[in-house]
Amino acid sequence: MGGDESRSTRVRWLNAVRYAIAAVVTVLTIGVIAWAIVQSLRPEVLYFRVAHGYVTIGKIKSVSPPVSLYMSVTLKANNHGGRAAIRYYDVSVHFLYNNSDSSEITYINTKDIWVPPQFEYNDYISSSDIKAPGDVDMDFVRKMFKGYEIKNATVRLDGRIQTQTSALNYTRGRFTMYHCYPVTIGTSSAHREDDDVPCTVG
Repeated sequence: MGGDESRSTRVRWLNAVRYAIAAVVTVLTIGVIAWAIVQSLRPEVLYFRVAHGYVTIGKIKSVSPPVSLYMSVTLKANNHGGRAAIRYYDVSVHFLYNNSDSSEITYINTKDIWVPPQFEYNDYISSSDIKAPGDVDMDFVRKMFKGYEIKNATVRLDGRIQTQTSALNYTRGRFTMYHCYPVTIGTSSAHREDDDVPCTVG
């Protein structure tokens, strides 16, 4: 009798231990799944910098309209997150006299920017078909012709961001605007050693 009771007590104790372990494993599993879901839904962030903080205007030979203007800027796009590739699409690059959105000089539409995880991509953006007058005013052209520089200018990026979820699938794109300030706009080539200018979201 005593042996049967001892065995029964031991079995009940082992069952209780098994149930407790199973409960802990279940809680941990649910926690891992929840964490994975949160991570998959968390939007990735793409970080931009304007290389050397400079926007280059090509040499202007004449200010007699019409004038075709060459404009270029190098953007450094960094995907720090490392969880998935990020695509920035429907991108337009706007050049502003200052940090006010109402002071636009002109803009360039550009191709999609796709950055793999833990990778930095240099995107050279240029246009040789900016017309003056029309796309840009003649006052800006005359300033560049005389060798002036526009300091404390802004590069604004407008586009939509997607995170890659599988080989062919992406999250729904969300509009994301970046302001890169202060940058300089001019015709000089003497800014190659200047620091990059980071861009902020919003």
